[in-house]
Amino acid sequence: MQTAFPYHPSQDSRGDLLTAPVLERNARRSRGVSGRITWAHVLWIEPELERRYGGDRHDPGVNRERALRLCPLPPGAPVPRPLAPLVPAASALPARAADAVGADPEDEAFELIRRTHSGYLCELAVGIVRSGAPYHPDQGSRTPFTAFLPEDGAPVGRAAALLASTARELLSQWYDAHHQAGESAKAYPLPPPAWAHHVFSLSVRYEFCRRVRDEPGHAPARRHEAGELLDEAAGALPPPAALRDRLPGGVQGSVVNELLSLAYPLWDRVRFCLDSPFDGLGSL
Repeated sequence: MQTAFPYHPSQDSRGDLLTAPVLERNARRSRGVSGRITWAHVLWIEPELERRYGGDRHDPGVNRERALRLCPLPPGAPVPRPLAPLVPAASALPARAADAVGADPEDEAFELIRRTHSGYLCELAVGIVRSGAPYHPDQGSRTPFTAFLPEDGAPVGRAAALLASTARELLSQWYDAHHQAGESAKAYPLPPPAWAHHVFSLSVRYEFCRRVRDEPGHAPARRHEAGELLDEAAGALPPPAALRDRLPGGVQGSVVNELLSLAYPLWDRVRFCLDSPFDGLGSL
């Protein structure tokens, strides 16, 4: 039977067309995609991070402890202040402890992240939020388990920058886990890290801005700012054909490739929740 929105498997490039029904489905099922990424991180990545960085992954303060142990605060740094969970209390995720350093825990940027249900990446990957310029992997430095909130700018742009910084850190942890895992995982080639960080952070920025622009409860000025930032992110992302060409082994050639495919907003990303060769994978 013909439908307005035919289903195409992940390997079928006909599913790469960003039609109006695909846009609608991506928006309607975006929480499900977030859940899929959360499930994968908890199941595959966190055990490897525990082996690499220590700490108990079941401890709510594990990422905060790792962040402060791996990159201690310099003398004279602002005292860390507890940050309220960025995932709503009704979430199935256990609330993880995080601190703000130099940033105001009551900053509107944090509230925007909560209201759009966009904080799941922060809960998974970050124990410290520092005030300052975001991390860029091409500069050759990284502050593990830490994200950055810009000091200046409008709340939507600053929240988007914090989430992009968090996305870069989470993806770094996926690369860490891949290298920490056994030989079976290492057999899968990964895309170039700097390029992958660029794509993933822009994809996360796009989805947050879409939620602010399209979902109820946001002021017109916030919607307008989000729309402009969304268009910037869309213009900076590679087109679907170029994305496929840069993923070694195809869109599902590795778990990192699948993460990028799930997050990438310019095609039908929901299909990667339904058509995955990794469904039975219990660990890396």
